[in-house]
Amino acid sequence: QAGLGYSSFAIVKGKLYTMGSRRGAEQLICLDANTGREQWAANIGPELKNNWGGGPRGTPTVDGSRIYAMGGQGSLVCTDLSGKIQWQTSMKQLGGKTPGWGYTESVLVDGNLAIVTPGGRQGAVAALNKQTGKVVWQSRQFTDGAQYSSVIAATHNGARQYIQLTQKNLVGLDSTSGKVLWKSSWPGKTAVVPTPIFTAGKVYVSSGYGVGCKLVEVGPGNRVREVWQNK
Repeated sequence: QAGLGYSSFAIVKGKLYTMGSRRGAEQLICLDANTGREQWAANIGPELKNNWGGGPRGTPTVDGSRIYAMGGQGSLVCTDLSGKIQWQTSMKQLGGKTPGWGYTESVLVDGNLAIVTPGGRQGAVAALNKQTGKVVWQSRQFTDGAQYSSVIAATHNGARQYIQLTQKNLVGLDSTSGKVLWKSSWPGKTAVVPTPIFTAGKVYVSSGYGVGCKLVEVGPGNRVREVWQNK
């Protein structure tokens, strides 16, 4: 009954939040966790349709009294816990172009920011005010196209940063400005899907279609060293 799509569930205080496509529209859907009954649905945007199955791909992000959900074509809504839309925007408005399998990331909420990856010349990664949806910054030094990985946050070398992976690069961005702190090349090819993993100054990434995986270390002064790479 939730319709077509690949969204998983965010489970908070007895509610299940997911996304699906019904009657040509992608929706954010709230279910009762005990009964499975639908509580409400909010439209996100038009349904993504392609040869690999349509509908939304990411999973909603719940932050206190707000829910953030991005559809397959990059439409982004913020609702309250009753499903009332507080603000909305799109990756197209941020200069992005929908990747082949659609936008798949789950929105990262960090402090007062909602972090998304529209991709493109205006800046591959964008930080929005989570209360209003207004742009705080875009990463104008980093303009790769969007892929399918979600952004992660990490504190390293005394600074908060956002780490993202594209077809070309693994990058760490300053959380206050979007400026590039460090970057490592990556031959991503077709399926750059898994989210980077950060621990103790090291970042692990992987991609499909024979690309493999690698581990890099971000040292003092944000100097990047490749620890190993494998296929």
